[in-house]
Amino acid sequence: LKENYPTLINNTIQIGDVLFYVQDHSFTDRDMANVEIYLLIPTDSKIRGAEIFIIILLVCFIISGIIVSIIVTNKLLKNIAAPVAKLNSSVYEISEGNLSNEIAEDGADEIKELFRSVEKMRIKLQESVKNREITDMNRQTLISNISHDLKTPITTIKGYVEGIRDNVADT
Repeated sequence: LKENYPTLINNTIQIGDVLFYVQDHSFTDRDMANVEIYLLIPTDSKIRGAEIFIIILLVCFIISGIIVSIIVTNKLLKNIAAPVAKLNSSVYEISEGNLSNEIAEDGADEIKELFRSVEKMRIKLQESVKNREITDMNRQTLISNISHDLKTPITTIKGYVEGIRDNVADT
């Protein structure tokens, strides 16, 4: 084999249309003669190159998928999850009756719109509470005035009745 193919390129030789991978095994037999055995394994370099390319492509695809998933997860956490958690705590405060804390917009456009809507709701609730307090004060004032206005004639009538009963007045 070495006489016919003095230089092997990448341990491969081509015989006819077939490409072989060559493995050289040397040993000494019982008679102390050097024996060389060459194993020829048929292979196709185009297939090997395609296999390597597919493996590299799959590895790149998996690595890029992992990187994209990490980036998307971070974006979601930053632009959606954190602002929603902040909004949740603000809504809890509103449900507990604390309407004084302003809700600042945060996050992506859709989340900012949600913040604006909740802030408008908070302002309207705050105005509603103020209007209810004013209405309650007006109601108490009205009841107090009616009570006072009714006490004066009742006191006068009571005085006349006591006068008639004590014979101070006869009519």
